[in-house]
Amino acid sequence: IGLVLYYKFEETKGNTVIDASLNGNHGTTSQTIVAKAGKVGNGLSLTGSISISAPVSSLVKINNEITQIK
Repeated sequence: IGLVLYYKFEETKGNTVIDASLNGNHGTTSQTIVAKAGKVGNGLSLTGSISISAPVSSLVKINNEITQIK
C-alpha cells in the first residue's frame, strides 16, 4: 500500500495537522497548535499529553505498529 499518512507537524495555528501523503487523512489535535521555529521548518510546542485523531479511512488501519520518526 505504501505511505498512507504523514504528518510533518509544521502547522502554525489551529488544531489541524495536514497529511502530507496526499491521501487527505488530515488529523485533529487535542490541543491548539503553537508553532516554534524548528531545526528544519516549524515545530509544535506542546504541553502535557496530546492526542491526534485521524479520520476513519480504509487506508488507515493500525494493527500492531506505528513508526514515529524523530
